[in-house]
Amino acid sequence: MNHPPLKIGMNAVIGVGLMFGAEFAAPRAIAQVPQPSPTIAPEFAPLPTSNNFPESYALGAGDRLAIALVGYPELSGEHRISADGSLDLPLVGSLLVGGKSVTMTRQLLINQYSQYLTRPPRLALTLMTPRPVRVAVSGEVRRPGTYVTQIQEQQELGWKWPTLTQLLQQAGGITQVANIRSIEVQRAQPSGQPQTFTVDLWQLIQSGDITQDLSLRDGDVIVVSTATTVNPAESVRIGTASFAPESIQVQVVGEVVKPGLVEVAANTSLNQAILTSGGFVKDRARTSSIELVRLNPDGTVTQRTIAVDFASPPNETTNPILRENDVVVVQRSTFSRTTDVLGVLLSPITGLLNILRLGL
Repeated sequence: MNHPPLKIGMNAVIGVGLMFGAEFAAPRAIAQVPQPSPTIAPEFAPLPTSNNFPESYALGAGDRLAIALVGYPELSGEHRISADGSLDLPLVGSLLVGGKSVTMTRQLLINQYSQYLTRPPRLALTLMTPRPVRVAVSGEVRRPGTYVTQIQEQQELGWKWPTLTQLLQQAGGITQVANIRSIEVQRAQPSGQPQTFTVDLWQLIQSGDITQDLSLRDGDVIVVSTATTVNPAESVRIGTASFAPESIQVQVVGEVVKPGLVEVAANTSLNQAILTSGGFVKDRARTSSIELVRLNPDGTVTQRTIAVDFASPPNETTNPILRENDVVVVQRSTFSRTTDVLGVLLSPITGLLNILRLGL
């Protein structure tokens, strides 16, 4: 008389010497149940799990997993999670694991294999190669969008996750009106309840608090809000940070030595931009004031007259911090304007006198 294989309690192992007990429902008969090898080969010993991946890591398409069932080499091996978030495994078939943690997935495998194996297997599950990290960046950055970054493996240090400041760099850096004191990072969780982190990058600049440079995970969303007020002194400090843009472009036109498009460091002040353009043209420029034309984020254009004071530190009144695409207009002095007008008016008479002189 044939009897179906008996169901017995089984132990699952993640790491060396870590044992878990479990009970299971009544068995079902199957064909060609794998039998354990008479000896346990060293290559099928439990795999290490100290591979620097947090428990909160949610598995997804592209992750490569190593499954080791000690004594069952035909069931052991490496598998990549498919686009629909499933694993296609021998004996148990397709299992949906996308969104689950490594621990949750291991327990799912234990439950599935326990329905088929007559001997309690020792099971180890290790995330061998993580999928690339895809992060969305929105708000006050120069190039909002979605960015893909590979997780770097460092010898003896494990995996190095991309950080918030690195993704801000990829997005072209923050704008001059970014609120770096309250940047949000929204993250999905295996439990289904999303989590939001609030990061203060000013603390990173001021005190070197590296905990503010949050490590990112696949699917994170970075939101950089607009600052209600901008401190010019702080803007200069922020302009030297790694997550600020390397440079911005402004126009300096009119009575300067080198008029035209000027590329300057982020958060450059008005005075610095004028000096970068060679300064005022002697005896022609109006040195008391300039015109600043600015295209605002809402599409409007503002123009204001600013009194020039080269001894002034950055401030909103006499030496404002410039923004991308600002236009600085240096007008002619009253004397130069009068001279130019007289030159135009007198040019026909001057030409006629020159002709008469040649005729003589």
